[in-house]
Amino acid sequence: MNKRLKAGIYATVLSLTMGGIISSQVVAQDNQTTASSIKAPQNPRTELIRILKKLDANIITNEADRVFADVGGAKVMIDGIEPPFKFWTSISASTGKVFSLNKLNSWLLKDGSLFPYLILSEDKDMFLLGYALFSKAQVNKKVVDDDIEYALSYLLFSAEKLEKNKSQFEE
Repeated sequence: MNKRLKAGIYATVLSLTMGGIISSQVVAQDNQTTASSIKAPQNPRTELIRILKKLDANIITNEADRVFADVGGAKVMIDGIEPPFKFWTSISASTGKVFSLNKLNSWLLKDGSLFPYLILSEDKDMFLLGYALFSKAQVNKKVVDDDIEYALSYLLFSAEKLEKNKSQFEE
């Protein structure tokens, strides 16, 4: 192979390699700048407990990976020790009745409301309602009082609406 051709190939490979390395360093530096400019709370779990107490929630248990609380008479489980937090509550069918998914779907279409996650128990006698406060893409977002209050309000409003109308989708 010609010496000039070899030198040209080596120079091209070297420049491509160096360009990739420099580009990677610039991207990494940019990512560090972005990550450091987002001010996440030092301890999101402590922040969550503080906000729950501010809302007059009665903390039932504060386990390693979840919190159980009574918020205005509704039992709520908050899953996660840092964002994304997942809020859960449940609705039970009337004694001796079960929920019908067909009736529920018809009611949801007629009502037009948006509801959080709805999971039907295997026995069809309980709905589990869930709401994820942050997506994985928002993990570095600062946890603020309004976000947690909104999540709890939305979940509890949805549960109350389902509770009031559950006779329409029971059988």
